[in-house]
Amino acid sequence: MTETLNELETLVRRLGQAREFQALGPFAERHGSWELVLWKNSAPDTLDRFVSLTVTEVGSQYEIELRAGAEQHGRFTRRLVEEFSIEAQELWLRVSPGLERAMAAAEGFQATELDDTYLPERFQAQRGASAD
Repeated sequence: MTETLNELETLVRRLGQAREFQALGPFAERHGSWELVLWKNSAPDTLDRFVSLTVTEVGSQYEIELRAGAEQHGRFTRRLVEEFSIEAQELWLRVSPGLERAMAAAEGFQATELDDTYLPERFQAQRGASAD
C-alpha cells in the first residue's frame, strides 16, 4: 500500500497545486484508513477551503472518500462529495475527476453555508449560556 499511496500523493499534490490547494502533510493513518488533506488559504476575511481524500484498503479493493469543506472564524462546513470502491489499477482514473469535483465544491461554498462550529467554541458557548 505504501508505494500506491506515495504515487497517489504525488499526483494529488500536483492536481491540487494547479488550483492553489496545498497538502497539509503526507498521507496520515486515521482509524485504519489513510487521509490526505488539501487546503487553500484565502485572503483575510474570506473562506479557507479544504478537501480530504481518505483511502482504505479492503482486500484487493480501495474504498475512497472525497469530502469538501470551508471554514472561517471558527465556523465550518464539510460535505461528502463522492465515495466508491475500486481496484488498484483504476485508482487514479477515478480519484482524479473526483478530486476535481471536490475542489470545485470547496471553492463554491459561501459563508452562509458554514453551519457548524469547532468543539471548543461550542463548549464555550454552552458554558457561557449556563453561567447566565
